[in-house]
Amino acid sequence: MRISGIRGIFVALTMLAVLAAAGDWIKPQSGWLYVLDSSGGNILIVDPAEGTVKNTLRTGYHPNFGICHNGSRLYVVDGAFHQGVLSVFDTETGIMLTQIPVPDRAVYKVWPTSPGVGCSNDGKWVFLHNMKTLRSGLDEHTLSLVDTRTETLVSLPVSIS
Repeated sequence: MRISGIRGIFVALTMLAVLAAAGDWIKPQSGWLYVLDSSGGNILIVDPAEGTVKNTLRTGYHPNFGICHNGSRLYVVDGAFHQGVLSVFDTETGIMLTQIPVPDRAVYKVWPTSPGVGCSNDGKWVFLHNMKTLRSGLDEHTLSLVDTRTETLVSLPVSIS
């Protein structure tokens, strides 16, 4: 699929269901982009040199994602408040390796000013931004830690409010 300008992006987004149904995964190459289509619930892997969508991953409600420095794992967090899930994908194969429950996941009604998923420089840890509404107008923000070797949530959330 060739992408050119706004019309091309619209066409690309409307054709995602066809690409997802095909199930053909192409190993991402250096220079390809991971693009979040939060309104359509997809992560697009785009070859900007060709202007084409090479791969598509379906996501759940209000997704966000991060990639560790070596590019071997894609971490996608999605789901509603109090029911979030961190899905871990092998970028070479597109296969989901595991899912980790994320209580009190931060979900914004406006686009956040910082990412909700991040990786340590050495790729050993994934950091998740959480948010719990304590009462109307008062939210508590916390940070959770996932061990990428065991793919488990290893710490209780630490307050960052």
